[in-house]
Amino acid sequence: MTPFEPNLSTLAVARELLLTPFGLDEAKLLKALGSMFTHKVDYADLYFQFTKNEGWSLEEGIVKTGSFSIDQGVGVRAISGDKTAFAYSDEISESALLDAAAATRTIGRAGAGKIKIAGAMQQQGGRALYLPHDPLASLDATAKVKLLERVEKMARAKDPRVVQVMAGLAGEYDVVLVARSDGVLAADIRPLVRVSLTVIVEQNGRREMGSSGGGGRFDYAYFSDALLEQYATEAVNSALVNLDARPAPAGPMTIVLGPGWPGILLHEAIGHGLEGDFNRKGSSAFSGRIGERVAAKGVTVVDDGTLPDRRGSLNMDDEGNPTQCTTLIEDGILKGYIQDTMNARLMKMPVTGNARRESFAHLPMPRMTNTYMLAGDKEPGRDPRLGEERPVRGQLRRRPGRHHQRQVRLLGQRGLYDRERQGDLPGQGRHPDRQRPRRAQPRLDDRQRHAPRPRRWRLRQGGPERAGRRRPADPAHRRRDGGRHGIS
Repeated sequence: MTPFEPNLSTLAVARELLLTPFGLDEAKLLKALGSMFTHKVDYADLYFQFTKNEGWSLEEGIVKTGSFSIDQGVGVRAISGDKTAFAYSDEISESALLDAAAATRTIGRAGAGKIKIAGAMQQQGGRALYLPHDPLASLDATAKVKLLERVEKMARAKDPRVVQVMAGLAGEYDVVLVARSDGVLAADIRPLVRVSLTVIVEQNGRREMGSSGGGGRFDYAYFSDALLEQYATEAVNSALVNLDARPAPAGPMTIVLGPGWPGILLHEAIGHGLEGDFNRKGSSAFSGRIGERVAAKGVTVVDDGTLPDRRGSLNMDDEGNPTQCTTLIEDGILKGYIQDTMNARLMKMPVTGNARRESFAHLPMPRMTNTYMLAGDKEPGRDPRLGEERPVRGQLRRRPGRHHQRQVRLLGQRGLYDRERQGDLPGQGRHPDRQRPRRAQPRLDDRQRHAPRPRRWRLRQGGPERAGRRRPADPAHRRRDGGRHGIS
């Protein structure tokens, strides 16, 4: 096998956590992979994962909730043509690996496969986009509570109208190891931290909410007092803007969106439509349109998993391929799709390093890393094409709730810029679109943790689908971003 990892210490840590305690080594991994190739299988891999995460929530000056969990296991996948068999186990052992491998190889017809698995091991370089920190160990429990208390005091000191502050701290330490039938052994250590802050302000009986926060692939030392002060300022200012805001007039209007949360529109409307599995099945609006104009001139959209320390960045994807910067739309012309190994092979396109798994218990799918639009050539300010109209500029906020219930609201940084032109609107007071504030829950990423799993492997197997049709989503495995788990 060929090691691929940012540095030798990463692979050493992965071995110590995921292989050595269970009596496994590279020879036994090759044995499990080789057993699947007694049938006609095109590709196979093993995905080991160890994850521990925690969450702390402060409300009314008191830490009211705290959580801690450890999850580990292995997923075994075999691919034959466009069919995939998958089994997983939260028991890491040689017998569990061989049992899962025996189940997944049934996807191929009996008889020796044409592809030989590699048996040699050679070193190979990798990315180092973030340090292999263990954020949970970077502060003790007392220091974590004090961090939340500091940000609460900062928010309350911003304005006397602040009546409630809710703060959350979350951290994750994720170690993954991938062994592939083509001889690649890949490992990565992925730290992730986040601080969430929500404030409620009150004036003349009206209450409004504002929120802020941030994080990345760091340890808790990232949250300096200056950064916490910035979060407090943003949250309070957002809430105060809402106090003065009125319902926007109905009907179409021209708006100008700045960088920041407006990017969620690009993510949802464009990014998901450029994921390879949807385009292979013909269910995307962009299917079969490479080389065509799909956006205005000057619009360039990229997916870049190589930005240092960013939440969406990875040293490697969940198939062991290095992440990269992929141009999806260039000057309005569609150039390509986001791909994992299987979809790239079936579509005869290059792998882009975008295979993502929710956990070891789920199949990889081609999904986004950091997807964004590059800056244009226009100076900030009024666009002459807008004529005499006065645009609303601001940020977007997602309402909490399930994905299919989420709505997007536009927040002007100073309310409506042209409110003096609108006059008084009927229905002053609380708008029906506003809802009662909810406690800020720290969320690390798009992965959702499920209930405890049985200790033995389970088999998932699926066949090819007719293009243009989708399977009904399984509610038990629905992602918060609207994706589905199952066979691609």
